[in-house]
Amino acid sequence: IDVIVAGHLCLDLSPAFSAGGSQSLRDILIPGKLVNVGPAALSTGGAVSNTGLSLRMLGIRTSLMGKIGADPLGGTVREILAQYEAADGLIVDAQSATSYSIVIAPTGIDRIFLHHPGATLNLTAADVPAEALTGARALHVGGAFLLPGLDGAPMADLLRRARAAGALTFVDTAVDGHGNRLEVVAPILPQVDFFLPSETEARGMTGADDPAAMAAFLLDRGVKAVCIK
Repeated sequence: IDVIVAGHLCLDLSPAFSAGGSQSLRDILIPGKLVNVGPAALSTGGAVSNTGLSLRMLGIRTSLMGKIGADPLGGTVREILAQYEAADGLIVDAQSATSYSIVIAPTGIDRIFLHHPGATLNLTAADVPAEALTGARALHVGGAFLLPGLDGAPMADLLRRARAAGALTFVDTAVDGHGNRLEVVAPILPQVDFFLPSETEARGMTGADDPAAMAAFLLDRGVKAVCIK
């Protein structure tokens, strides 16, 4: 394995809306109203799927490590990833439900996500054991701020172990609804080779409005390279 991708993984359920339908959610989400929609698209979502499958499609040997429940949604996640021969790294938590999102995206209206974090909440550094890191060229952690069992000191320890094993470390962040407070990721920054926040996420961490200032702020705290998306 060249790359390990660990972190947020979920199942996305996206019902199809008519292209000629309403342009206002107020006309759709009415209590007691039946809304006819088209077939639902089922796909894996979250950073583990998005990054991990993209790397595999580029021909890079990649292990996807996300946590799912022992439930039908988890079975669907496994089936989808198995189509890409990418299900071997899945971690099953029989005590939790699989994370999922219902994507509401009528034509002409920005998407709304109804999200259940599920088993992702219980992902820990122990889910990426030392033997998994042996020989890996890179560890990519996706979804920082959405991983309460891993964020902070536990992630710093994981990244430190990855570096000791000879791997480069990558961390991607996510909007968390609380402003992306710096203290959540401060412990990990000295252990990150490539830090990949969006402009919104970087603004929350740094308080800066200019991407160059955001990057300088994060570099001063130990990150080797910053990519503001």
